[in-house]
Amino acid sequence: MNRLALEDSPYLQQHKNNPFDWYPWGDEAFSKAKKENKPIFLSIGYSSCHWCHVMEEEVFEDETIAKLVNESFVCIKLDKEERPDIDKYYQNLFTMLNGRGGGWPLSIFMTSELKPFYSATYIPPSNFVQIIDYFAKEYQNNLEELTTKATQINSLAKMLHKPNGTIVFDDSFVEICSSNLEKSHDKFYGGFFHAPKFPHTSSINLAIKLYTITKDEELKQIALHTLQNMSKGGLYDIVDSGFCRYSVDEIWLVPHFEKMTYDNGLLIESYLNGYFISGDVYFLDIATKCSDFMLSRMSQNGLFYSASDADSMDKNGHKEEGAYFAYEYEELSSHFDDATLKLLGVSKNGNFEGKNIIRNEELAKIDNKIIQKLQDLRVDKPYPFIDKKVITAWNAMMIKSLFILSRTKSSYLSLAIQSVDSLIDMMWIGNKLYHSKLINSSNPPIIEGFLEDYAYLADCLLEAYKTTLDTKYFDLALKLVDIAIEKFDANGRWFFSVDEFMTECDFFDGSYPSPVGIMLQNLLTLGSIKNPKYLQIAHKTIEFYSSFIAKEPTSFASISLGVLRILKDDYIIKSNQENLRNIIDKIDLLDKPFVYLYENESEKYDICGQSGCFGQLDKLF
Repeated sequence: MNRLALEDSPYLQQHKNNPFDWYPWGDEAFSKAKKENKPIFLSIGYSSCHWCHVMEEEVFEDETIAKLVNESFVCIKLDKEERPDIDKYYQNLFTMLNGRGGGWPLSIFMTSELKPFYSATYIPPSNFVQIIDYFAKEYQNNLEELTTKATQINSLAKMLHKPNGTIVFDDSFVEICSSNLEKSHDKFYGGFFHAPKFPHTSSINLAIKLYTITKDEELKQIALHTLQNMSKGGLYDIVDSGFCRYSVDEIWLVPHFEKMTYDNGLLIESYLNGYFISGDVYFLDIATKCSDFMLSRMSQNGLFYSASDADSMDKNGHKEEGAYFAYEYEELSSHFDDATLKLLGVSKNGNFEGKNIIRNEELAKIDNKIIQKLQDLRVDKPYPFIDKKVITAWNAMMIKSLFILSRTKSSYLSLAIQSVDSLIDMMWIGNKLYHSKLINSSNPPIIEGFLEDYAYLADCLLEAYKTTLDTKYFDLALKLVDIAIEKFDANGRWFFSVDEFMTECDFFDGSYPSPVGIMLQNLLTLGSIKNPKYLQIAHKTIEFYSSFIAKEPTSFASISLGVLRILKDDYIIKSNQENLRNIIDKIDLLDKPFVYLYENESEKYDICGQSGCFGQLDKLF
């Protein structure tokens, strides 16, 4: 057993029995490397990552390889979900060195001064041994040359994005965004671009907002077509509900089977938006089932776990990707007739490595008794490992969606309130926001919040205020945004982290919308409702990133949404609390793209925008 046994992180705990002499990230490992003049091997991953498990089985559990590595390197394991700042730094470095995006596991080889000289992702055992042997010799025989190279690489990693001038946006930006979405949309299977396919909720939501602005039916169909195809089965688990992280194919059939809280939180919101513009209860049903799954399987005391694993034990006791989710033909054919098997997309040959992922190609109604039987057939299968780490930003995404859902289904309101209050109690301590904590650990959180935590929690709190009119949520959102401006904003350029690693924040939308885009939404909301100074900061943010947005607005969809808000204005309804409470359950159906509520003393409904109020109504609905 190595030093990882003392760590809270479930991912680090998974590696505590490896023969690799792992250290957690910290001074003890750094001091050892300097004292013994050894290079460092840094491995970054997360608990539900399939290829991380593969590399562990093939490399990290191999006694012979471990002996070679332990003799020549100091080995560090890092949970990327605990330390996204460090992960982002080295992912950016990998991209610079290799000309393509990285991934997990991320393998970094560096000097004792933490200056990288080689990077890779998954490394098979034979290659790993060659790399270890080569760099161990280089470190002993050509240290000066290796250090020079590492210093140059380190300088590259610290380079900041340089915007190419400032673009002033006008109404033509609406058409540019619409055209970009139409070109990138997969007209056959929904989604955007080619396999592997990610949900890209920010692009779906952008299409919906653009439809509300333009009434262009093609934009509406882009969103609804994507939402329908993603829910046919595979990426979406028809049996238990919940979405997997991404699909390896174009038709959303074969996913990597890990279920992440951030994906599910964001997709619930998108499916609700699909319901609001279409009135089709199918989308509401998916959002509701997904919420129920997250509440029943992926939460405790209102707080949401980070993820469940892609891999689980098969009937022979071997870990396999998707073992829990896929069915043998024989176990289904003995319970269902041919018509039902056809409805479920089941065949003798299967659709996934000889097994069957349940698939509803025609989106036909599946009887609850069939779903119950499918669930019963999973009962004896070991459920994938669940990482019970609470991450502030990811919880905020999920809780925000519960608040939106509660405006249509009131039974979810108390659950949303419990969740947001529990998150604040756990992560907002002494006027400091923290990033993550293992849910049952007696240890307090120690990693302070990053920009994503401030941005997403403030966004969630503004949604909580919009739903409850409780000013404590609005006031805390305001405080979080003020701290974030002071800590992470550099005249429109936003940093993800500023402490141990000063890392520029991604402004494109990746696995989830950029924290810059989410913070921009917060600034616009607070600027419209509370103080114009936030609008000024929002304008500076757009100005700084404008040259990037102008080239590819859909790659920066969450920031593009902010540009649209400025061009088309907000629709802010101000009135007394009684009046506002009478309309809360209807506001999502208003035919306006950017609707917000704020309490004042007015007996009527004051209709306002970013620059002031422009009308008064006796009745809204």
